[in-house]
Amino acid sequence: MTLTGAHEMGASVASMGDGIVDTLVNWIFDGLFVGVGALVGAKIDEML
Repeated sequence: MTLTGAHEMGASVASMGDGIVDTLVNWIFDGLFVGVGALVGAKIDEML
């Protein structure tokens, strides 16, 4: 994950959607990875 996602999304919105698909895909997958990681961490903690 990079910390430039908000900057990229802001730039895409400001330029009337130019490149928004690439940035949106990155946002979706970053969110999925964080969510899956949190779920796995919680399940491991419950099993211990």
